[in-house]
Amino acid sequence: MIFPDLKFFQPGEFSCKCCGANNMQPTFLWKIEQARELAAIPFSVNSGYRCPKHNKDEGGKPSSDHLSGRGADIKAATGREKFLIVNAALNTGITRIGVGENFIHLGDGQNNPKRVLWTY
Repeated sequence: MIFPDLKFFQPGEFSCKCCGANNMQPTFLWKIEQARELAAIPFSVNSGYRCPKHNKDEGGKPSSDHLSGRGADIKAATGREKFLIVNAALNTGITRIGVGENFIHLGDGQNNPKRVLWTY
């Protein structure tokens, strides 16, 4: 996997937490990089690429954006951070957004519905 030259992230931030695999897709990484710039706040990656075992252990769906390297969970402790992240993501074309208590899922999985927002 060849990673694009990222200003705000290191490729290892997106590696699977259980095995270190990393199959993040460059087009998604460019979008999340642009979102980080637009939001103008740090993005801390809680979860990026997940191998099938790790995805299952996390309760992820079989069609999870994480499995295809087209999803990431970004730490968001406050409502203001959540707003800035979601607004920036929408402005970069990321249209699969999940809102958790302390994170935002950003995704653009090709085989998943677009323009969806959900809560955990």
